[in-house]
Amino acid sequence: MAGRKCADIVFLLDASGSMSPCIEAVKNNIGKLTDFFRADGQSIWDIRLEFLAHASWRDLYHLQSHALNGLALVEAIYKPQQNFASSFFTKDIATFQAALAGVKPQGDETTLVALDCALDLPWRPAETCHRVVICLTDEAVETGESVAFQKEQIANLVKKIHSKRIKLYIVAPQSDAFDTLSMADRCEYEPVDGTDDGLRNTNFPRLMEAIGKSVSVSQTTSTGATAPQPLYGQERWISGSGAFGVDGGR
Repeated sequence: MAGRKCADIVFLLDASGSMSPCIEAVKNNIGKLTDFFRADGQSIWDIRLEFLAHASWRDLYHLQSHALNGLALVEAIYKPQQNFASSFFTKDIATFQAALAGVKPQGDETTLVALDCALDLPWRPAETCHRVVICLTDEAVETGESVAFQKEQIANLVKKIHSKRIKLYIVAPQSDAFDTLSMADRCEYEPVDGTDDGLRNTNFPRLMEAIGKSVSVSQTTSTGATAPQPLYGQERWISGSGAFGVDGGR
């Protein structure tokens, strides 16, 4: 008899100007990932999908999920009095694809800041659910924005990945910062050649199949120590009291 397993899968998408091909490829190939789980004769899978597309302009960030964007998204994550869980994740591939089609690549990127926000999404319990983040970017952290600000929290990001039991996949150019992140337990890092090509040469069908296979053979685990939240002062974005801010949406 087949067992029952679940997975929450978040695509952390660089939505800077060069990334249109990557976003289109994810939209067009997401079905291959979910088909892999459906074909698993040993288990019945309960899969939820989300994406967090991110762009930045100097000290201003923009974040977008399948249902929210801009300041509304940040408030949904970091205002604890709000019941925001229903605003994130979907089991409907068509809904996911339609929302992804609405992402408009622009600006630059601050990938580590966006990763921290992704880690704070309302995941299902790690004891019963695989928690997966797939980071896709054509820019090394060192050539993005606010490099020193981002890198000062790398050690804490690794601790947070551990404490939240996230399985992190990174598809990105060679980067010292991504090398450090790849030391996290269960992290997989696939360096890609070149930048500014929108990851055009990435074999997305193969990538989706490899991720599906890796998740299917991994084990769910209990969470560790309490995770530090948040690492980049996101609560101050809402009040407007920090050095950085978030746009109000479109």
